[in-house]
Amino acid sequence: MENNTTIRVENLQPYTKYRFRIALPLSTKEKEEFLFSDQSIVINTLPQGPPQEPPIVRAIAVDHTRISVSWEAGANPNGPILSYKLQITDMAPDGYTALKEIPALDSSNFYMFEKLLPSHDYEISVTTRNANGESPAATMDVNLPEEPPFREDEQQPKLIVSTQHMITLQGYDLLSDSPKPFYYSKSRIIATAIHIEKQFVFITEETGFIYRAPLYIEEEKPFIISSPEQNSNITPKLLSVDWLNNHLYVLGEVQHVSDTVWQISRCDLDGQKTTIAIAGIHDEPSHIEVDPYNGYLFWVIPKHSSNSGLYRLDLAEISNGVRHEVTPLRMISGEDLGAFTIEHSKFRLLVPFQNKNTVYSVSLDGKDRENIRSNTRSAKFQSVKSVSYANSCFTWTNGKEIISEEYHREENVYYHNAVTTDLTNGTLISVHIDWPLAQPTPVPVNPPVHVQAIFGPKRAKISWQPPHLLGNQGKGAWKNWDYEIEVLDEKTGNWSKNKPIKGTTFVIDGLKPNSAYTLRASAYTIAGKGPSSREFRSKTLRTNQKRLMIWASNEGIMQSDIVGESITTLVKKSVLGNGPITDVTWVDNLMYFVCNSTLMVFDRTSGVLERMNIDSIQSIGIDWLGKNIYYSNQKQQSITRANFLGEQQEPLPILASAKELKIDSLRGYIYYSTGQTVEACRLNGKNKKLYYDAGK
Repeated sequence: MENNTTIRVENLQPYTKYRFRIALPLSTKEKEEFLFSDQSIVINTLPQGPPQEPPIVRAIAVDHTRISVSWEAGANPNGPILSYKLQITDMAPDGYTALKEIPALDSSNFYMFEKLLPSHDYEISVTTRNANGESPAATMDVNLPEEPPFREDEQQPKLIVSTQHMITLQGYDLLSDSPKPFYYSKSRIIATAIHIEKQFVFITEETGFIYRAPLYIEEEKPFIISSPEQNSNITPKLLSVDWLNNHLYVLGEVQHVSDTVWQISRCDLDGQKTTIAIAGIHDEPSHIEVDPYNGYLFWVIPKHSSNSGLYRLDLAEISNGVRHEVTPLRMISGEDLGAFTIEHSKFRLLVPFQNKNTVYSVSLDGKDRENIRSNTRSAKFQSVKSVSYANSCFTWTNGKEIISEEYHREENVYYHNAVTTDLTNGTLISVHIDWPLAQPTPVPVNPPVHVQAIFGPKRAKISWQPPHLLGNQGKGAWKNWDYEIEVLDEKTGNWSKNKPIKGTTFVIDGLKPNSAYTLRASAYTIAGKGPSSREFRSKTLRTNQKRLMIWASNEGIMQSDIVGESITTLVKKSVLGNGPITDVTWVDNLMYFVCNSTLMVFDRTSGVLERMNIDSIQSIGIDWLGKNIYYSNQKQQSITRANFLGEQQEPLPILASAKELKIDSLRGYIYYSTGQTVEACRLNGKNKKLYYDAGK
């Protein structure tokens, strides 16, 4: 730059944030050093050009009629992203193409194509649009499976009808099946909920008690879940059952001196381990529903309130009443909504819009709504107090009568039939459906990811990550999968299976030394098995090979065999203090590590620990042939080498903040990563080579 104080920096990436600093070389014949200025403020380049192609993260067949698509924005948007354009093409000769444009502000980078044709091949493409144009398309092919055969042996649905003083079993055909009472109460029943797998009914009464009773059995005395003595200022109002995690959710009215508020809490099926899901609701919900399949809690505030609408809370955000910044999502507002039900495995809420006298199928975020009962003669959805859904038809109550649907396929019309029995007596509380499909067990849609293993001579330790949830599911969605590990002996060609496996690690014994194996993992439940992971291939060690691993943990520096067993502690954390251990390397019996940005050395033979007079260290590497240590100086953002004693320090002509540093002594190369780039150079810092730049 000579004496100039201004320089033009070119070939930067549009719409990207940069910081700059000045390096002043202080060179001598012996070594080259730099004096660095402070960093500049963040400077953002202007937008220019269309965005980069958005990578499709996952496109997978959810079932025989739906495809789930997730994508990312792309590394270089080159300007504010305005929207994403999704295109689906049926690859059949008489196929079609459909487009869907999603505004970036409304996008969760997820979409589900529905009502597709079974056994068809589809091409999915995603593009990004900014003010300067549209990106190239990212594409992926997806094949839909065949439609599963209809099973006539599936259990037929039964209705559980609650009145103010009685609960009855009612056949699904209201006109021909007579109700059979099995629960009686002298006190007025306020609300009920059922657990289908365990065959429980939960009842809350005006006395403030919550009971648990068996379905269909009269003689057993109900179990007390909660009593007024336990919650003197809380009156239970509504119930909902989480059948996957075995929780009961309770809407309670909380009486304070100055006002009344409502809260939703949960407990186990015995009334223990109570946790507040959300507190401080200022308007009384008319309906609550927990969806553990997709990980949400939903509730409705009725029309008479200014806060009316349908609300959603992720089950992972339950705070036990502690005030936090998570605000429930208001999915629908300004409508008169009735009690709703959920098609869990189809990721849809079926919500009566009482002011429109119809039912809408609503996506889990409320953004997609479809009127599914526009073809109804003399509809009766003006008042829905409780509703159930089976075989594509609704059954509900308005508090005075039970109403069911009939579908006439020839006319494509639904008809409503209202029934009043002697047992209801105009005091209907709820209508539930006893049908396994109403409370389903999830089947994994995605495979386990990041399957990897460490092999010893005769055993392997395998680890993996759980399958990804779909983009519309909450973080609290149920994912307590069982796993199966399949092992292929490549010499014999035989596969062996190991299951059931809990957790995400597994040790396989009985392997043969010096032999090649292939591994793959899959998740499953009682409802079905998900797809298999990518295969992981490796080879066992020879029997006479002894290998050790050294790593840092919260307990200090540890040593074990190659599969992480026979663990011993080399350096206790108490000796090192509270600073983090950020890097470890070794040569012979000397182990070098970085603790609290200081370089330490431990002699594994003598057990002597020494602190070297080298600070601000970010990463280290060992040249075992040249007998040198290489380390990254965080403050100077440079790489320096020294001998094993930390002497004869020599800064290299490398201007970089190396977060990771590896040395190839045989070939004479330094490999390092800055977090943005992966680069290499010779051991003297020359002949630099760029392998990867995340900004390009």
